Amino acid sequence: MKRTGQMFSLAIALSALILTSCDLGETAVNVPLKYDRTKYGWTLMEDVSFDGKPLLPEIVEYIRPGEVYLDGDVMRQRAKELGANLGQRHLEYLEDHQELIPKEWRKYYLVATGTVWRVGFGDKYRYFTCLRWDGYDNRWWLDFGWLGHEWGGLGRIVSLYK
Repeated sequence: MKRTGQMFSLAIALSALILTSCDLGETAVNVPLKYDRTKYGWTLMEDVSFDGKPLLPEIVEYIRPGEVYLDGDVMRQRAKELGANLGQRHLEYLEDHQELIPKEWRKYYLVATGTVWRVGFGDKYRYFTCLRWDGYDNRWWLDFGWLGHEWGGLGRIVSLYK
């Protein structure tokens, strides 16, 4: 009876994970978020799936000739247009596999616009994830970038190598 109860609990947990993915417009089962902000009162507004399989990243410039800055919502739209709409789980994978990130990228913020978090009420305080290089610790760290910020040429959108 105890084993049956454990299996039932596992089935409920897996169903909840699949339903959560479906509610966010996804059908794949996601790896768990390493930096789940819900425990700090944040709300996950949008997300993209990631199955945890190895990936090879590339970066895409989002600033077009004649532009100096973009706000976060325009950057998110541009990422979708460029087919580079990765999310937090992708960056968490890269944070755990830093050997995949070329040294030449250290001068940029690496941005993934597919996961959007909200703090508080309304749309003013929304964040997406990025990786930033910390020369003091000599490593990449996951960070959260404010969508309301004007993003200049120091950021790059992370995409999958094609």
